[in-house]
Parts: sequence; C-alpha cells; structure tokens
Amino acid sequence: MKILITGPESSGKSTLARRLAIALSGTYVPEFAREYLAERNGEYEREDLVAILRGQQNLERAAELSGRSPLVCDTGALVLYVWSQVKYGAAHPLITQAVAKMDYDHIFLCAPDLPWAPDPLREHSDPADRQAIFDRYVAVLEDFGLSYRVVAGEDRLGGVLRGVGK
Repeated sequence: MKILITGPESSGKSTLARRLAIALSGTYVPEFAREYLAERNGEYEREDLVAILRGQQNLERAAELSGRSPLVCDTGALVLYVWSQVKYGAAHPLITQAVAKMDYDHIFLCAPDLPWAPDPLREHSDPADRQAIFDRYVAVLEDFGLSYRVVAGEDRLGGVLRGVGK
C-alpha cells in the first residue's frame, strides 16, 4: 500500500505522515524538498523543482525496494505541480507527467485549518493564500481524476486511519 499526504504549507503533512507510518508500522518517506532547499538557503528556480521531483521519486523507489508496507509519503509530485502553478504560473512537463502517473492507493489532502507555524522554507503565511492554494489542490486532484479525502481538525491521524480502514 502506498499513501500520499499532501496539502498547503503548514497544514500538518509531515507530522501526520510520520505519525501514520508509526501507527501502521510502515515506512515514512520524507519530503525531499526540505533537505534540498535547506542546502540552498531556501533559494530556488523553476528548474530546481524538477530536481526536487527526481529526488522525491528516488526516495519513494528506495522505500518501495525495502519491501516494507505501507509507504507513507510526505508530499510528492502533486505538491510540486501546485507549487509550480502558484510560483511560476505553470508546471514543468515532467512534473505534469509525474502527477498523471501517480499510483497511490490513498491520497489525503490536509486542510489549512491548523495554526501557521513559522519556518524559513515556507512562503505563504496569509490564511487567504493558504486557502486559495488548498482550493487549487482540490481542482488539480479533480482535473486529474484522482480520488482523495480531505483531512481536517486536530485528529488528523484518526481521520486518516479511518480512511485506510484501520
């Protein structure tokens, strides 16, 4: 089983993904972008998003080869697609292709209803911006015909566990 946790900045993705992997005795696949951007002091250009995509895909492939299931992925190509649209007006074709080929058994979209947590790698602290980005996620998921569930509120882990049938 392969699970994607996605959503806008500061919506609890990483915390939820780590907790879910523990709860399911699965494998946590971290967000590659965090390490990549930290090494560059948060500076990036459009082409860097393709490098981030490749890094994220490599982490997911390595986790799949471990044979441990489920895989709980803290973000993926979908984040890069939305991020590209917001920052650059369009996604790189390789990112678009990656979204079209996504093969997660479950996709959980985190609502931006948690308090903003400052982080030097985050760019959109305004609640209206966060909501607009969330709405963009919904539109993209629906445009690509991807099945997903929104998780909101304080008990995100419980909501996700109910969604995967645990």
